[in-house]
Order: sequence, then C-alpha cells, then structure tokens
Amino acid sequence: MQKVFPGSVYVGQDRKLTDGTVVEGVLGVDTSGVAAALHHEAILALMSRLDELEKKINILQPGS
Repeated sequence: MQKVFPGSVYVGQDRKLTDGTVVEGVLGVDTSGVAAALHHEAILALMSRLDELEKKINILQPGS
C-alpha cells in the first residue's frame, strides 16, 4: 500500500500486544483517500471503454 499510495499511509501510535511486546511505528491507512483514488481510476477506465465502444458503434452505424 505504501508503495502505491504513499500519501495515504501514516505512522500511528505504538501498540502493546497481549504478551507485553511493544510494536513501534504502526502504520495505518487513510482508507477514504485510497477509496477516492481507486474510484477515480475506475471512472477513467470506464470512460475510456465507453469512448471505444462509441467509436465502434459509429463505424457500424454511420450518421447515428
């Protein structure tokens, strides 16, 4: 996640496990930011596909 969406990953609070081990610098994800980016990319892909299909329709039905 950090490689693809570095701006959506943050360092959170340290965590203490049940066995007493402390994990420092636990990473967290801003899921709203990631979701927005993925939705944007999906919409762009759909728009591109729509353009391709419209071109094919126009070739098959000139003047429509």
